[in-house]
Amino acid sequence: MDALLFVPVAVAISLTPGPNNFCGLNNGIRAGVGAALVATLGRVAAFAIFLAVSAVGLGAMLLASEAAFTAVKWVGACYLFWLGWRAWRSREFSGLAVVEGEGAVASGAPVKVRALIAQEFLLGITNPKAIILFAA
Repeated sequence: MDALLFVPVAVAISLTPGPNNFCGLNNGIRAGVGAALVATLGRVAAFAIFLAVSAVGLGAMLLASEAAFTAVKWVGACYLFWLGWRAWRSREFSGLAVVEGEGAVASGAPVKVRALIAQEFLLGITNPKAIILFAA
C-alpha cells in the first residue's frame, strides 16, 4: 500500500521545477532537444545510484546523519553556483553568440554531449531534493 502512495508523490515531486529540470531546459535551448534528451542519461545514472543506495538502506543513514547530509547539500550548492556563474559569464548569455542551428553556435563548435551528460550527472548526484526523494 505504501508503494501505491509513494509513486504519485514521487512523480509530483520529480516534476516540480528544480535544478535538474532547469539544467535540462538549458541544454535543450543551447544544444537542441536531441542532445538534451541524451544528456538526461547522466541524471538517470545519478538517480540509479540513489535507488541502489536506498535499496541497501544507506539513504536512511544519510538522512539520519545531519553532517553528511549538510556536506552533500553544500557541495551541491557550490556546484549550482559554479554552473550559474559559468552560464552568466558565457558568450551565449551576453548575446555575443548567435545560435545558427540546433546543436551549433556561431563559432561552429559542436555540442559535447559527454560534457552535458557529466553536467546532468553531477547536478543529479548533488541535488538535495533528489537525495530526500530517493531516501524516502
